[in-house]
Amino acid sequence: MRGSINVTLLLVLLSAPCLASSRVKEPYANRGQTLPKHTLRIDDGVYWPLPRGMFELTSIKVGGERDSDARFNAGAGFGLLEDLELGVHLIKYGNSKLDPPAFYGLYRFLPKDVELSAYAELTPRVGHDPTLTVGVPASFHLGESVRIDTGPFVLFPFETNVDAVFIAPLQIPINVSREFFLGPEAALTWIEFDQDVYSAGLFVGYTIPGDAGPFGDVGARFRLPNVDVGFDAVQVLAEFQMFWDF
Repeated sequence: MRGSINVTLLLVLLSAPCLASSRVKEPYANRGQTLPKHTLRIDDGVYWPLPRGMFELTSIKVGGERDSDARFNAGAGFGLLEDLELGVHLIKYGNSKLDPPAFYGLYRFLPKDVELSAYAELTPRVGHDPTLTVGVPASFHLGESVRIDTGPFVLFPFETNVDAVFIAPLQIPINVSREFFLGPEAALTWIEFDQDVYSAGLFVGYTIPGDAGPFGDVGARFRLPNVDVGFDAVQVLAEFQMFWDF
């Protein structure tokens, strides 16, 4: 598995010089929900309903001691049409094992200052525990520097004791300059519409400029996955994505 991770990182580094021209020209907070037509994004997994990190470190305090878990994620999305994006969360590695990949589709049916899309993500998990996530991502553009991302999502973890999980995320990207962006995040996770878990965090990022537009973003995210336990459970995420036009 270590060899696969090294190959992925090598491809990222070798591809970077080719990405200096991209159709993704807007600052982070002013971008649309779907990729432009025939644009490839190499990333750390799907943005919806909650962003992942290429590298994730989770620290949990148990009995006065902390236990840490590190994860690695890699994926890709492609703008098949102007309002249709397809993609895959290809690598999900943690706890010394590789989890099955997930496949998603995002169709934007309202491409205005208020964007609405239909979203579906399937993790086949051949042989056991397939999962399906469906939702309606909503983005509200407040000028060119502020965007609010939210929307209802429902996760169906088949072949488990949990029937459904409702997720309501909230992200507010704010561009303080054309390259730098930051903002708060929060989410409600409602397990079987009975047990609720609230998360909260902050993120900061930088858009790497290219000759004709940005070709990538790097960032970091700090998250409390359960605000009820406070800093006994924390997550630190390193984010990365880049774009390639065809």
